[in-house]
Amino acid sequence: MKFYTDLNAQEFDEFVYAHPLNHYSKTAKFGEFKTKEGFQYWLCGIKIEDELVATALLQRKNLSLLYGSFAYVSYGYCLDYTNQELLTFMNQNIIKFSQKLKVTFLRIDPNVMRLEHEKDGAIKENGFNNEWLTDEITKMGFQHLGYRYGYSGNWLSRFTYILDLSPTLEEVYQGIKRFGSNFKKNQVRGVEVKEVGLAGLETLYKYQLELAKQESFIPKPLSYFEDLFQAFNGAVKIYEATCDLSQSYLNLENEILDLEKELLNPELKRGLRKQHEINIAGLKRELTWLKDNNYQNAGKISLGAKLIIVIGKKVFNVNMYTLKLTSNFKISWALHLAALTDMKEKGATSYDFEGISGATNKDDLYYGLHEFKKSFGGEYIEYLGEFDYIYQPMRYKIYRKLDVYVSRIKRKLRQIKNRVL
Repeated sequence: MKFYTDLNAQEFDEFVYAHPLNHYSKTAKFGEFKTKEGFQYWLCGIKIEDELVATALLQRKNLSLLYGSFAYVSYGYCLDYTNQELLTFMNQNIIKFSQKLKVTFLRIDPNVMRLEHEKDGAIKENGFNNEWLTDEITKMGFQHLGYRYGYSGNWLSRFTYILDLSPTLEEVYQGIKRFGSNFKKNQVRGVEVKEVGLAGLETLYKYQLELAKQESFIPKPLSYFEDLFQAFNGAVKIYEATCDLSQSYLNLENEILDLEKELLNPELKRGLRKQHEINIAGLKRELTWLKDNNYQNAGKISLGAKLIIVIGKKVFNVNMYTLKLTSNFKISWALHLAALTDMKEKGATSYDFEGISGATNKDDLYYGLHEFKKSFGGEYIEYLGEFDYIYQPMRYKIYRKLDVYVSRIKRKLRQIKNRVL
């Protein structure tokens, strides 16, 4: 076995794209993209008799004079983790090379599943358990940061839902909760989604700014999305949702008239009559809201956009921002549906929703997001978490204490804001 730090980018990415543990953040393209944020990167890997058998995108960035710098292998290595000899050799060489870079610490966070879960997040009885890998990595001198809550400062998502696209499209749709109802709601309101390419970045950026104001986070500049689009050269797909709100308003009025006509039928069953009355009241409230916000004269507008990255046959949901209308405009749902449908038809076999909190209790601040992504019928995924190899203990201790403190404060502020709203 021989360890390399300067592999050819094309050879590197071809290996990553074909690997079962691939992810866009493991590619040479991603390394080049991150240079815009001040990172350096090395295309590391292991060859046996000139055949590439493992890769690692090693990144380095300065933190501050106080913290020093760090090295990072995002979502770990592309290798067979059950091959102990190969794993040990990779860890040894990544540790040695990172030490030459004079970093405070090295972090890896393998996208290897920890435990098998049911779709609702419960741990599956007699399911697989990969905590043996946690033990193997810590034996090499890494410190495991624990099986933490998903939004407690992890650099990449520790929990996600991944939808299997290998069944037929009809079977995929059958697994989506309230598919017919949501589809009809969008149909009545004229919500349409199309792949739009680079032009959709303006919409993505626009609604990111609006969300940033609401949630008090620092938005990414438009150049960030443009650089990402260019870096992946065809692997990035952008979808935009639109509708004619003036027509939506008329459609809703006609929907009310149709329901009211049905109420005139003396043979209409009592249960259905009651449901029609409830629906009419809801539609009238929706019309009032649209009118109060002058949307009945808005004409055709953009409702939101999403950006996905395709690696091999895997689809990753990277960014999505939408306009906040009434809950009956299923904009996020429509964007996901259009993307997964399009990519399924082009041969994709999985759709990664990229991130949930991991908490399945209804009191969790992000439970709504959990329920929304769960509704598409994907598998609940939990990864092993983060491992740090520490080179400069004092600097690392200061960094960790302040980092944990700042993350805790941010989370508390979000919880307080959510209660106020």
